[in-house]
Amino acid sequence: MDGAGYANGALARFLTLPNPRKHLLLGPWDHGARINVSPWREDAVAQFPLLCEVLRFFDHYLMGRATGLEREAPIHYFSLHDEEWRAASSWPPVDASRRFFLAEGGTLDDSAPAPGQDAHQVDFARGTGFHTRYERLAAIDVREYYRDWSGRDAAMLCYTSAPLEADATIAGHPVVSLHLTSDQRDAALYVYLEEVEADGVCRYVTEGMLRALHRTEAPCPQWHRTSWPFRSFARRDAEPLVPGEPALLRFALLPTAWTFHRGSRLRLAIAGADADHFGQVPHGRPPLLRILSGGATASMVELPWAETA
Repeated sequence: MDGAGYANGALARFLTLPNPRKHLLLGPWDHGARINVSPWREDAVAQFPLLCEVLRFFDHYLMGRATGLEREAPIHYFSLHDEEWRAASSWPPVDASRRFFLAEGGTLDDSAPAPGQDAHQVDFARGTGFHTRYERLAAIDVREYYRDWSGRDAAMLCYTSAPLEADATIAGHPVVSLHLTSDQRDAALYVYLEEVEADGVCRYVTEGMLRALHRTEAPCPQWHRTSWPFRSFARRDAEPLVPGEPALLRFALLPTAWTFHRGSRLRLAIAGADADHFGQVPHGRPPLLRILSGGATASMVELPWAETA
């Protein structure tokens, strides 16, 4: 939960560097690796000896000391909810994926539904509170992340799955494909992935956002590789919405590793504003969004998915 881009930066750097002797470490922490962000942590202060790993890296590659790095996988990441470190040789670490389709009326289905749509009137006053991944960037000493999240999605447009029949882990970037219309020439989309546990507690997993103006995708430049949808954000690629005309916004949520437990439900919550952290888009009248489902405009979320017995 290091801000909105630092994990992506580490991943893009790992994927881009041609040097085969490179290492990637993604832990359960915030900016500066100060606080363990897991709701199931034993201690609020991150206990991982991060600077020891940095010293070990330099001892190995600059001092030529025996550190054992050559016997380890190049990637180590922490999986939340099952609270364990895992190793991988490439990113994303999970090869398989699973699609959940947004269906009219607020459900997430395995199969594409009949064509339909759901309306959402954006409220520019809505926010996500002050226990989020962004507060640490403002030098606020947050000790508990998203502790007030349960119920916050009541004002959002939500799509919820049936209970899971087995534990499942996602590791990587969830990718959403939203077909929508707007009555304004621009909009901002904020999408949150949640776990609704069997007892009804709703937990924040990750999020992603995109301004509709920047929806055009582009190939990655040679010096910046990603495994998720890339866009230039250049003026030449900007494309205003045409009111009432369907448009596709395809973008990644921030990377995470999280285990959903059997009996839990997945939920995708959609909003058009986060007044606590982001500027208003567009400047003027809040848009009326219609999320389209089914047929040629099947909105969905694709998750890097590994099911366990």
